Amino acid sequence: MIAQLTRNERQTALLILLTVAIGGLAMAIGGRDNLLGVHGAIASVLAILMMFVVIGGYYAPEPTEDRTASYYDDPTKVGIVVAMLWAVVGMAVGHRRARGWAHAPGARGRVGRYLAHDEIGAGLLGSAGSEPLPVAWAREHHLPADRWTVPAEVGAALRAADDD
Repeated sequence: MIAQLTRNERQTALLILLTVAIGGLAMAIGGRDNLLGVHGAIASVLAILMMFVVIGGYYAPEPTEDRTASYYDDPTKVGIVVAMLWAVVGMAVGHRRARGWAHAPGARGRVGRYLAHDEIGAGLLGSAGSEPLPVAWAREHHLPADRWTVPAEVGAALRAADDD
């Protein structure tokens, strides 16, 4: 894939990857206590790995002049493979299993707490003595309307106000 790029395109790729790595590092530092930090770390690691791939092919011979005569679909192929691998990982882990990570340390715990935020929030509201309606809404706000225990018109108004 790198051999199909000109030397100038390889240099541009390295600059873009360096920018992504620095941006990911900034995200990881700024969001160290939430999922933004996890995604920043993932972006940085992947950008650095790709920098090694580009550097490994940096001195490959220049592509021929007729390279623009055919469609360059290597990035699309790579994107499809990466997306499918990520989907397999997500399906293998599963939502229920990941919710159980809420008490784990580090990034795994942050993922678990994010996925269990409805139950965690409802528990905190209940232990603080909140009325039943906010506790129920905290627990049910991501459910379909037919599974709410709150009145439908109240749930619809709260969902419209929540806007997520």
